[in-house]
Amino acid sequence: MGMRCLEIGKLIVKWTGEYHTRIGGYCFEYPQIYVAKRSKGDPNNLTPLVGVGMVVAAYFDVPTKSPYPVEVWGQVPKNEECDDPWGSPRGQKIKRRLTQAEIACVDASHDSVDAIGIGLWALGRFERIRVFHGAV
Repeated sequence: MGMRCLEIGKLIVKWTGEYHTRIGGYCFEYPQIYVAKRSKGDPNNLTPLVGVGMVVAAYFDVPTKSPYPVEVWGQVPKNEECDDPWGSPRGQKIKRRLTQAEIACVDASHDSVDAIGIGLWALGRFERIRVFHGAV
């Protein structure tokens, strides 16, 4: 499994090309491992994500954030049963924080929309939007 994580990490680094020299930071979601009763699938399937994330972090050698899902999403569900990734509660929360130009650039899938949400969180653009009565 270690070699598989290394090879996938290398592919990601290769895919970024020279872009990696311009990034000031890196962020990936650190999976929360639940007991088998609370987990939808085998929780052991999540641990390789950490291995891949750390290979990329080591190569980029930049400040790295790795929040747990609850830090990014709170209790907002993913709802993969919804065909439209923007139509899920999580997708709607993410979409409200994007410009129309940013939305137009997205090839929307549940995973790509989640990745955008993680990026927004890392940039500080995923904070709760509060509306106060009478405010202008």
